[in-house]
Amino acid sequence: MSETLTLVILAAGLGSRYGSVKQIAAVGPHGETLVDYAVYDALRAGFSRVLCIIRHDIERDFRMRLFDHLAQHCDAQYVFQSLSAQEAGAHGAALPHPARRTPWGTAHALLCARAQLTAPFAVINADDYYGRDAYKTLAAHLAAQGPDSTRHAMVGYPLVHTLSETGGVSRGICTFADADAAASPPTPAVPAAGRLVRAIHEHTHIGWHAHGGRRVITAQRAEDCPPHAARAPCTLTGQEVASMNFFGFTPRVFEHLAACWQTFVQEARRAPQHEREYLLPAAVNSLIAQGKGTVRCYPSSARWFGMTYPQDRARVTAALARAIAAGWYPAPLWSPDSQLRVDNVPNGSA
Repeated sequence: MSETLTLVILAAGLGSRYGSVKQIAAVGPHGETLVDYAVYDALRAGFSRVLCIIRHDIERDFRMRLFDHLAQHCDAQYVFQSLSAQEAGAHGAALPHPARRTPWGTAHALLCARAQLTAPFAVINADDYYGRDAYKTLAAHLAAQGPDSTRHAMVGYPLVHTLSETGGVSRGICTFADADAAASPPTPAVPAAGRLVRAIHEHTHIGWHAHGGRRVITAQRAEDCPPHAARAPCTLTGQEVASMNFFGFTPRVFEHLAACWQTFVQEARRAPQHEREYLLPAAVNSLIAQGKGTVRCYPSSARWFGMTYPQDRARVTAALARAIAAGWYPAPLWSPDSQLRVDNVPNGSA
């Protein structure tokens, strides 16, 4: 049983489509970031520690805009996602392109925090809003796991709730051991038990398109899909369950991440792709396929939102304003009486 739950925040991405450091972009009425709201929700759900993974080049701005005030409200730390070949050797392999400037992906980022994670923990993206109940769900799962457990978890969202009106996005689409329920939306009977994930298949260029006088969701299957479906265009219903990188792991996951990292580096040397990344959904896929652990998906009916494109920021700001007006969050978020106000916020999903 885990007593201290850590929230790991992946904040090292470049945000190439967004065009700036979106991890510290102000979206709340008093300059709050999406990370602020994530930490607030996590603390209320039972997490007590925050570990951010960042790049060296954003450290100063990250501390000024976000970290220093978070550290006043919880046990907060940060580590760097290394890009140097020398430091990467600590993860079992040297980088094939030491001059590369872009991060090596979300699974590599998590591997960089291995030394700081000795008990079950959750992982989120810094630029996503997941809804309060998602943190409660994963906290309950993780609290029941010991450090040697191989029972991992994730929160999944109906695909239609994760799209951007601005442009295409990439999402991991889940399939499940109970295949008949693979595309079913969340129901009151499902969240308590969740579903065992069979695979997470990456789909790219997902978005709304006009077809026959109506709007449909189209996508391109990525290379991790079955061979007959790889890179083939497809139409989706919107009710598929999408992974938004909200995972719950125990420290046992690092054995698998380290082994997969070595394989990734070896493959990158044989077929150099300078922008290739080692991503969490791919690592989770192989963990399941190799029988190294299970991943239980807890569906959420909350409306996810995040910032992929600059135009998304206005929608995020408006959504948070509605949540504040409904009483989900105080404004300002962090104030001398924040803890008292957290304890009195009504239950439910923002």
